[in-house]
Amino acid sequence: MQRAVEFEANGARHQLRLDAKAMMQIEADTGLPFGKAVKLLNAGEDVRVTDMVTFFRAALNGGKLTMDEAAEVFVAVGFGRGGELLGEAITLAFPQEAKGASGTGKRKGTAA
Repeated sequence: MQRAVEFEANGARHQLRLDAKAMMQIEADTGLPFGKAVKLLNAGEDVRVTDMVTFFRAALNGGKLTMDEAAEVFVAVGFGRGGELLGEAITLAFPQEAKGASGTGKRKGTAA
């Protein structure tokens, strides 16, 4: 089974896992292929909170929470940490892409 990012918020343990079900939900919610939807999260200051919470909800606790419940958890961890958690979940879902061309586990241009 694919590993999940575990964290605590609102006094409860949570997991973020970008499995196939979560990716399909993100595609349905955004109307975009998953790869293009991921690019929405890399929009810098133009990233939409709606997109971040959409990803969060799909990956959070097996996608079992409502959008409002997921938004509460997202706000509880904070926008910055919520974005970091999403980044970690994406890295876990696509470990080969995170390794870069060298296969060292580091992205190109980062220190060893």
